[in-house]
Amino acid sequence: MNDMTMEHLVGNDLQQSVLERGSLPVREAVDHVLQVCDGLAEAHAQGLVRRDLKPANLFLTRRRTGRRSSRCSTSASPSGSRPTPRI
Repeated sequence: MNDMTMEHLVGNDLQQSVLERGSLPVREAVDHVLQVCDGLAEAHAQGLVRRDLKPANLFLTRRRTGRRSSRCSTSASPSGSRPTPRI
């Protein structure tokens, strides 16, 4: 069994942000998408597959520098594994 630990982040998910603010400006949306793509590429390089990618699972926060940061929340599965059934 593999465990993954994530740091505590302050912010909110993309779905909540869009509900509160409305559509994101194009530059901001593109910045988030590119960051998520980079994160997915890194996860795939390590043999992890991210399932259920949707706005509610994309967490928006800021780095200490003030730059926007986007993260995939919830879990990733090792490549080739079966998803855990939901009960």
